[in-house]
Amino acid sequence: KLTPKEKKFVEEMVADENRDRTEMYNEIAIFNKMTDKEKSLMIQNAYEVYRNSDRKGNYYFDKGTWQKRY
Repeated sequence: KLTPKEKKFVEEMVADENRDRTEMYNEIAIFNKMTDKEKSLMIQNAYEVYRNSDRKGNYYFDKGTWQKRY
């Protein structure tokens, strides 16, 4: 179990990573002159590749809950 300080640190790291990823996808979409729909499909495809290539036993967040990959 994490201490409150450790939990805050992890949450900040995750938030930073999510911001960086969002910025990267936005830059790719702008560079490639993508519509919002195309950008959304790009993000969904990237998520699917990540989820399907992860090792068995690892967890991923899907539809509001953590799932274990079997």
